[in-house]
Amino acid sequence: MSRRRDIDVILLPESADARVDFVLEEAVICVPTVEVDVCRDAKGNYLIALAEEAAAAFLVTDDADLLALKRWSSTEIVTPGGFFVANPQLR
Repeated sequence: MSRRRDIDVILLPESADARVDFVLEEAVICVPTVEVDVCRDAKGNYLIALAEEAAAAFLVTDDADLLALKRWSSTEIVTPGGFFVANPQLR
């Protein structure tokens, strides 16, 4: 269960362990060495730089400015619900 009702409709409680395992296996810790200036705020630019540095497949956010970009380089920018729709094995 999440704190968000829109995600609860698509998440299956029995696959919670698979979601945690996925994050632990796929997570990358990095510090961005690139600078980008594509968002209206510095926090958004920082997240885009992190995604680029990590070569992230997805940037999961509810930020409207980031979502408006839809994609940056090889990173797809999606809502939490959109992430689970794109990755049904994690539902």
